[in-house]
Amino acid sequence: MKYFNYYVNEVIWSIYILISIIAYIKKPFVLLYLSTSAIYFIAIQILIKAKKKESYMKIRSILDNKYKVVKIWPIYIIVFIFTILGFVQNIGVIQFSKINNLILALLMGGYNLYLNEKAHKASLNFQKTKQDYINKYGQDQFDKFEKESEDFFQKSQKKFDDIINNGNDHK
Repeated sequence: MKYFNYYVNEVIWSIYILISIIAYIKKPFVLLYLSTSAIYFIAIQILIKAKKKESYMKIRSILDNKYKVVKIWPIYIIVFIFTILGFVQNIGVIQFSKINNLILALLMGGYNLYLNEKAHKASLNFQKTKQDYINKYGQDQFDKFEKESEDFFQKSQKKFDDIINNGNDHK
């Protein structure tokens, strides 16, 4: 994560927390959408963090045998739960009270600030690991590894898109 992105993310989530507090006082309806959007942001952040951790562990397992590649499928379940929670609140099946929405928005905003800090540290650590890999095996080998990972993610994305499209065809 570049320093610019890190600071922009910090500012955005700080503003989000400030808007949540103002919305609590002035416009509770806006607060509902702020807390719901925070749930979606958290789901995305968790998924991004898991993917980065998986890539990091793949590289570390090549460099050092004591590391094993971590399977991230449980993360998909957590992301699904967050997404369903946000969707259910958004369509009005469950409506949290005004104070609960404020607490949810503040917790999610604070958690995103925390995740931003962790992502920044993980990014710096990933860059160091990447450099270790390049020093040990060379740039060509690293480029090959990146290409294989990219191909895998593209195939996975295509399968995921096919599943979604097939699910929409049955409606």
